[in-house]
Amino acid sequence: MLPLVMTAAYFVCGMQLVFITTHLPSYLLICGMDPMLECEDAGRDRRLQRAGLAVLRLGRQRWNKACLAGRIYFTRSMVSLVFMLPPSEASTLVFGALMGFLWLGVGPWWQCSRRDVRLQCRR
Repeated sequence: MLPLVMTAAYFVCGMQLVFITTHLPSYLLICGMDPMLECEDAGRDRRLQRAGLAVLRLGRQRWNKACLAGRIYFTRSMVSLVFMLPPSEASTLVFGALMGFLWLGVGPWWQCSRRDVRLQCRR
């Protein structure tokens, strides 16, 4: 089950990464907003990534990491879908804040999960 969850998670993460880094400035321009709003968004992301990492580190001790990571990826996907509604300046900043908070929290888990999968395959 874990390899299936990891495969889906990498796909979702990749799609979100491509959208945020490549398509978000063009999307904002098409919607009539300043593409530099993304830069303001990115600065807030870095601060919220640290906070999200700290909070999710506590959650990792309480819940199954694959299940919690799946919920995080699902939440990030829902945030992305809601952002596809006609965006405003406020919704862009909220989108950046939520994505920043949820972004880095799963990184340390996948390092452990890949090691766990390799150990299971050797048995």
